[in-house]
Amino acid sequence: MAGVTARLTVDVLGPLAVSVDGRPLTLRPAKLRSLLAVLAMSAGDDVTISRLADSVWGEAPPVDARRTTQIHVMRLRRVIGFENIRTVPAGYRLQIAPDDVDALRFRQVLNMAAAATDPAVEREWLGQALALWRGDPFDGVTSPWLEMVESPRLTELYVAAQERRIELDLELEPAGDLIAELRELTARYPLRERLWGHLMTALFRSGRQADALAAYQRLYRTLAEELGAEPTPAVRDLHRRMLSGDPTLTALRGRATRTQLPQSHHNGSFGRMLRENRERLAMSRDALAERVGLSHLTVYAMESGHALPPPTSVGLLCDAMWLTGDRRSRLENAAKAERDARPDDIFRVAPSDLPRDLPDFIGRTGEVMRLFDVLTAPRPATTVCAIDGMAGIGKSSLAVHVAHHVAHTYPDAVLFADLHGHTADREPRTAAETLSHLLRALGVVPEQLPESLDERVARWRTLTMSRRILLVVDDATSAEQIRPLIPSGAGCAVMVTSRHRLTDLDATAVVSVDPMPATDAASLLRRASGRPLGDLDVRQVLDLCAGLPLALSIAGTRLRHRGAWSAAELAARLRDEHRRLTELRLGARGVAAAFSLSHRLLSDSQRRVFRAAGMHPGRRFDARSVAAACALSVAAVEDALEGLLDAHLVVELKTGRYQLHDLLRLFARQQAARHPTETEETVRRLLAYYAVAADRADRCAYRHRQRVDVPADAPMAPDFGSTAAALAWFDTEIDTLVTATHMAFERGMDVFAWSIPVAAWGCFSLRSRWAEWIDSHHVAVAAAERCGDKIALGQALSGLGVALAETAAYDSAITCYQRAVTVRREIGDLRGEASSLGNLAVVYAELSRYEDAIACAEKASLLSRSTGDAAREAATITNLGEMKRRTGDLVGALSDLLDALKLCQRIESEHSESIVLGYLAAVHNDLKEYDRAADYGLRALDLLQRTTDDQLRTSDVLVALGHSAHGLNDTEAARQRWQQAHRTLSELGHPRSVEVWQLLQSLPPP
Repeated sequence: MAGVTARLTVDVLGPLAVSVDGRPLTLRPAKLRSLLAVLAMSAGDDVTISRLADSVWGEAPPVDARRTTQIHVMRLRRVIGFENIRTVPAGYRLQIAPDDVDALRFRQVLNMAAAATDPAVEREWLGQALALWRGDPFDGVTSPWLEMVESPRLTELYVAAQERRIELDLELEPAGDLIAELRELTARYPLRERLWGHLMTALFRSGRQADALAAYQRLYRTLAEELGAEPTPAVRDLHRRMLSGDPTLTALRGRATRTQLPQSHHNGSFGRMLRENRERLAMSRDALAERVGLSHLTVYAMESGHALPPPTSVGLLCDAMWLTGDRRSRLENAAKAERDARPDDIFRVAPSDLPRDLPDFIGRTGEVMRLFDVLTAPRPATTVCAIDGMAGIGKSSLAVHVAHHVAHTYPDAVLFADLHGHTADREPRTAAETLSHLLRALGVVPEQLPESLDERVARWRTLTMSRRILLVVDDATSAEQIRPLIPSGAGCAVMVTSRHRLTDLDATAVVSVDPMPATDAASLLRRASGRPLGDLDVRQVLDLCAGLPLALSIAGTRLRHRGAWSAAELAARLRDEHRRLTELRLGARGVAAAFSLSHRLLSDSQRRVFRAAGMHPGRRFDARSVAAACALSVAAVEDALEGLLDAHLVVELKTGRYQLHDLLRLFARQQAARHPTETEETVRRLLAYYAVAADRADRCAYRHRQRVDVPADAPMAPDFGSTAAALAWFDTEIDTLVTATHMAFERGMDVFAWSIPVAAWGCFSLRSRWAEWIDSHHVAVAAAERCGDKIALGQALSGLGVALAETAAYDSAITCYQRAVTVRREIGDLRGEASSLGNLAVVYAELSRYEDAIACAEKASLLSRSTGDAAREAATITNLGEMKRRTGDLVGALSDLLDALKLCQRIESEHSESIVLGYLAAVHNDLKEYDRAADYGLRALDLLQRTTDDQLRTSDVLVALGHSAHGLNDTEAARQRWQQAHRTLSELGHPRSVEVWQLLQSLPPP
């Protein structure tokens, strides 16, 4: 399900702490802790595999650092959720908002402090930043990069923030309260002269001149002994002034510049009291905001003195914190006193024509904080923030919400202009019309409005030159609409929302709004429904709304107005893909209606590609497959996809790989249903493309096996120049291949329902993808039976049997092989019969039915020789050799395996050769010839790693090498080999992992 992800939080300012949707996670493996911390410090940004490896291992990387890093990432995904780590072209990206990493939030709050003009406000921000620290950064995390780069950088910021915070405290509060803290800080950071200067000042202002001078002497000696240096001129000057008793040192200068409020406010300010009451309950800001129905940023602003609530909200705040009696009265009185005072430099509200802020605005913490940072920071030119995203994603709500919270920064005006880029039955607003609205809002009467666009632009820029104005421009379609509206004053800012990526707009910041994380989506649904909902029911609705706020809001509202409905009943209605978009509608307001307004602006070619993308069997797809579906060139489809990407009708996950949001996919299929003939041909071409491409990939990666020719033509299907390229394509497309198989069967296109999986079974085997292999081959068997194609049926049954045998489902495998033998014998397919008999022999051997196994293998060998099938003959002799080894006939086993080795080398089948070498290693282990066994095992391992990277066969070889090492009394080498094998088999979910675990347990402890 696209879009809905669990909310991940990572705290590194102290011992590593991780939670998903508020649930703490235990992450014990050291490398996984290091990996997560490195990714978290680059929240939202791509991190290359090489940088990850360097950061985690430093100058002592493992032999195959890239592969090892990928394995560790896979394990980390299993702990924190696969959706929380995205694979990107460069490497990986942790799907986490910067606000959910305490170190990054620490930096954000420090930026707010630096931008503050009021010392009291700056002090508040600094206090909140420093409160995030729980100990040394990355405590318990081993990473050279974090230890050498990030930890010192964060510590420097921390100490600098402490220095500035204490400097402000010295100006605003009694100095004596700071002495103990300063002694601790100077002991911890003895070379920080600024801290020593603060300690000297605090002592001096407390009437302890001798102690202040003694502190200077300690600093002087420390610097001389450690660095051979003297204190800085500033500290020396402070020392001189203390010696002379300078009276200015005792003045609290900051109180003259601090915002003056009534005395009652200083004794118990509303913001401070609010925070104290909240912290007394150990309640987070987010929790308080949720209970009251405000945003976390509103609570943040109230606690820091940036905003006051209306009287009704004060009551809600008191109720949310269970305040009664004296505590409640004090908070209400503090709010009233501050509201009565309302000093303009803090609480002034700009003239505004903003729409009202949503009372149920939820989430978007990272986006809100980023926009808040940009819009409140001083800049030398007009600030332009571009907010883009798909229809119904909540761009306008986000812009209006942020605008309400930064309005105090723009005292001259906060204006709103809807450009109606996607309004039904209305043309987009022109720049001239918009400027007319804006100029009137600034007091220009209609009679004085200039006629031409250029004159209106000039008048607008003149009026905004020396003002601080915030302009919110909603629903723009292009940068051309916006440029004339940009104010000229350096103190002005523009927030623009658009369904299009405004790539040619010179924006200060660009915020692309994605579907909501699961936690926020659940909160929105519950609030919109107005009633308690169970977690399971909520999850079902969330999955079907795919994190789209518009869909969630409509779903919740429908529950609110349909009291007899349960969330489970609504989910059942939404589960019908043919009705889901119809259900997500309230009058003229609906998801499909919102999408159609974007769709109507597309060109014919873009609509054609959009429909084909909707019918694509894969959740993710590339331009080549869509080009095959549309019978267009790849270049033409890439151009169309760029247009869809800019319109947020498709998402590019990484270079060349695209995805449709779940609800957009349904909308695209609705559009396709209006073109039935075109859609039928589109699907047929897509399935043919995947059948041919799978066949080509398999022929390249697994050359020596019997095949059935794919009865389809697909000129756009890719060719593969190497095994690695073929397997890389298979890894990318495996889910699509399985889905395409089911799609073909459901549409009655049986030739593709059996040919796609049958073509790819060699790749299924090499990649040990047994679940997908079994699933798709069950469909293949059913399709071949339905269309009466016995050649295809024999091949499908044989492939299904191999997959079942690999997963130790031996009885089912025997049934498949026996049916395959019968079918192939009926149609005179001797090569196929030999193959099925050989496979049947292997299963009998696994069940210790060696007499049956040898009989089948010998029949298979005779048939293979009679047909001249050298590859099949080599496989049969290999299996005979392994059976003889298991029955104790080591001489016979060695003879057969050496014959098989020659055959494999003659036909240049390196994969088969690696299997034979592994079996030879096992034979020599049984003969106690451990050196020779190790030699064969290493040759097998080298071949596997150079060719197919077959993980299952590699594990078999590692087990054999472990036995060789153990036989040579190298216990640690044996342990290492078996640990590697156990790790791989466990990751594959293979039952043989239990056997290897028992081998490990047999070793003495290290």
